[in-house]
Amino acid sequence: MKKINISNITGVLFIILGALSIACPFYSSLGIEAFFGALFLFGGIFHLFGSFEEKQRDGYIWNFVVGVLYIIAGVYLLSHPLIGLLFLTILLIALFYAQGILTIIFGFQQRKETQYWVW
Repeated sequence: MKKINISNITGVLFIILGALSIACPFYSSLGIEAFFGALFLFGGIFHLFGSFEEKQRDGYIWNFVVGVLYIIAGVYLLSHPLIGLLFLTILLIALFYAQGILTIIFGFQQRKETQYWVW
């Protein structure tokens, strides 16, 4: 009898989930948004526990505030999924803009070090 290969089962499962995501993009977006909401919520809880462990350090209050903000963001994302989708979309747009601007700045800084500079 052949042994079941977990990699093959995982691959088939990902193909099925990918096809379902393409077929139902709204529901897959809500699932991803709920995942990020839970991630923020549990990350904030662990951040709070970590901040209590570091009460002697200087940045204790900032760690505590960040943990509370993560919890608030997680609860908000989980309780308002459509607004959460909009928020995550705007956040992704901001990240793409920041990445593009920083890449252009880095390119201008590196132009003297390459012979293939076009501009």
